Amino acid sequence: MRTGRWIFVIAGIVAAATEAEAAHSFLGGFRPVAGEEGARALWVNPAAIGANNAPTAAADVVWYEEDQLRIGDVRRLSVVAAMPLAAYGLQWNFADEAGVPDWTFAVGKRFPVARLMFGVEIEWRGGEDSSLDGGVGAVLPVGREWRLAAAGTHLFEPETQGVKSRQTWQLGAAWRPAAFLGHVTYDARFEAGDREHWFGLAFDRTRPLRFGGAADIDGNWSLTAGVVFGAHFVGGGVRDPNEGARREFAVWDWAGSRRRGPGGPRTGIRR
Repeated sequence: MRTGRWIFVIAGIVAAATEAEAAHSFLGGFRPVAGEEGARALWVNPAAIGANNAPTAAADVVWYEEDQLRIGDVRRLSVVAAMPLAAYGLQWNFADEAGVPDWTFAVGKRFPVARLMFGVEIEWRGGEDSSLDGGVGAVLPVGREWRLAAAGTHLFEPETQGVKSRQTWQLGAAWRPAAFLGHVTYDARFEAGDREHWFGLAFDRTRPLRFGGAADIDGNWSLTAGVVFGAHFVGGGVRDPNEGARREFAVWDWAGSRRRGPGGPRTGIRR
């Protein structure tokens, strides 16, 4: 048992995070700060890392569909691993994109305080312009079916290839009724004076098929579908922004056994 734990920890440090823009397992490119509670919470809302007290891992591959989509033209690859209170992530960017670092290593930590959870995340962005960045988050469960959350990213506003990342703040709520095989989310996102409103619906407790989608009031949308087998989820999806390149992505997720402890089943949304 101890050997298995050490193998997981080492794997998390060596190959660990999530693609910062385009990959939630069930909601595609949309990033719900109150709905995410696995390894991908590292760059979405670090307060939700391991919120169900289970070790998790994930990997994402992203393509941008411009003139022609070719499977070999991978734009981004990311992997993440998380224990109940910490996560480690690594992302590679294979395209020369202004404002996007060649690679990013991230470490996140969650701090439960009674029913309230706080989280911090620190990134080292490498490549032509090396820099530090970070994020913070908070999650408050309300009863057994609701969760309220807030998160901030790009707190240090690093600059890469002449493009400055702007601070982004997001407020969100998630509702997971006991009789429903999924959850509904709402998020308000604020960046440089602009505001977006996102609505999401995910069926993430069904087997063997799972699917979800999200849209905002400006015409951006994303869809994801996949198959569950054992502790694994494998799927793919598409994100279609009304400005910019269409994105295709493939995802893999793994979830271990839940443990009792701080921020466990009594302080998170019931699954």
